[in-house]
Amino acid sequence: MILTITLNPCIDKSTRLNHLEPESKLRCTEVVNEPGGGGINVSKALQKLGADSLALFPAGGHNGNMLCSLLDEHSIKYPRRRGAPHRGGRSRGASRAGDRSRPGRSAIDPCGACRPPARAGL
Repeated sequence: MILTITLNPCIDKSTRLNHLEPESKLRCTEVVNEPGGGGINVSKALQKLGADSLALFPAGGHNGNMLCSLLDEHSIKYPRRRGAPHRGGRSRGASRAGDRSRPGRSAIDPCGACRPPARAGL
């Protein structure tokens, strides 16, 4: 089993828009939520390759609960222990948006908080 560590996990929210237009309210038809963060992404890739892994990460608040549910949906193993992560105990979210007329997506990521090693519990 391979242990992956994600110090700043997130929920990646992806969508496509018909057209990106500055200074306007844009509507999307579908939002896809995926568990994300460095080590979690490695666990997802290892799973596709048939390797067994255990994802270790802090999770808290509504996003932390949602992150755990998304990992369950993807059958990614993780310890069932809950700890207070960073910034008031909430896990972060990140967004991706793309224009249907062009390939690719743009990332809109909030800055992740750094935790001192003593508080990270590692």
